[in-house]
Amino acid sequence: MQLKQKQIVQKTLNRKVTTNGVKRYLSLQQYGKIKYGKRVVKLPIDLGATCPNRDGTIGTKGCIFCTDRGSGEWTVPELTISEQLKYQTWKAKKKWGEDIAPLAYAQNFSNTYMPLEELMWKCKEMLDGGVSGISLATRIDCLDKDNVEFLKHLSLKYIVWLELGLQSIHNSSLQWMNRGYSQEYFQTKWRELELNELEVIGHIIFGLPGESKEEMLKTVDYISEAGFSGVKFHQLYIVENSPLAKEHEKNNLRMLEKEEYVELVGEALARLDSRIAVHRLTGDGDRESLIAPLWGKDKAKVLTEIDRYLKINSITQGCKRKGMCNDSIR
Repeated sequence: MQLKQKQIVQKTLNRKVTTNGVKRYLSLQQYGKIKYGKRVVKLPIDLGATCPNRDGTIGTKGCIFCTDRGSGEWTVPELTISEQLKYQTWKAKKKWGEDIAPLAYAQNFSNTYMPLEELMWKCKEMLDGGVSGISLATRIDCLDKDNVEFLKHLSLKYIVWLELGLQSIHNSSLQWMNRGYSQEYFQTKWRELELNELEVIGHIIFGLPGESKEEMLKTVDYISEAGFSGVKFHQLYIVENSPLAKEHEKNNLRMLEKEEYVELVGEALARLDSRIAVHRLTGDGDRESLIAPLWGKDKAKVLTEIDRYLKINSITQGCKRKGMCNDSIR
C-alpha cells in the first residue's frame, strides 16, 4: 500500500467509532472495507505445523486449553494446501459472494514454527491459491528476525496478519496455562522484532482462574499500548480431549456466566484504542465437544447481548480512553 493510501486509511481509522447504523466498535467487517475496500474472509487451512510446547522443545503437554488438533476444528487436514484453499474459497463465496478479500488462515498450532525455507514455500503455495493474503496463528517464541523480516517483506505486496496468543499479561495465569514463557519474555521479543510494524492480532482470554476483573482489563490496556492492530476476545471454555477438561473434572472450575462476560467485553471495548480492529467478541469452539460454559453454543445471542449492553451504557470503542464514557464504566 502506497504512503498516501496508508495516510488516508489511518485518518479514517482515527475517527471516532460512530453509532449511526454501524457497530459501536471497529468490527473486522468495517476494518476490511475501510482498509482494503472489501469484506475480509479468512479461509481456515492446516499447514501441518506443530508447536514447541508439544514436540519436547519446551514441553510435551501443550497449553491447558489446547486439544490434539491445536484449535483447528474447522480445517480439513487430509487435503493438500491448494485443495483446502479451493474448498474453503468455494464455501466462502457461496456464503459471502464474489466480492471478498480471502485470506488463507493457518489456524492450528504454531505456523511459523518451521525452517524459514519451509515457511517460504508454504506461503507461496497459499498465495498461489488466489487469495489476497495470509493470516498465521503462532506464538511469540516461534518468531525470529529472519521469519519476521520475510513476513514484513511479503506484506509490501499482500495482506499479512500474525495472530499471537497473548492470552494474559499475568505470569500466574501464563504458568497455569502452561504457556512456557513469561510476559517479560513476550514484551522483550515484541520490542526486539518490532512487531508493531506488522498487522498483529492479539488473542486474550477472560475468565482465567484467579484473575480479577481489573487484571483482565489490564491485559486489554496492554493490547492498546503495545501497538497491536487487532484483537480477539475469548471466554475461557473447556472442550473434550484437552488438559483443561481433566482439570475441570478434578476441580470443577468456575466458568464466567454469560452476563459477566458481556459486561467484561463492554468494559474492555470502552478501554480499547479505537483504531484496533475487533476480530472476535466471543469464542466459538466446536459445539459437539464443548463442555462448559454451555452458553457459548449460542454465539448469535451473546453478540446480540453485547450490542445491547453497549447501547444501554452508551459505550463506543475507546470512550474510556477519551474520557467520554458513562461514569459507571471502569
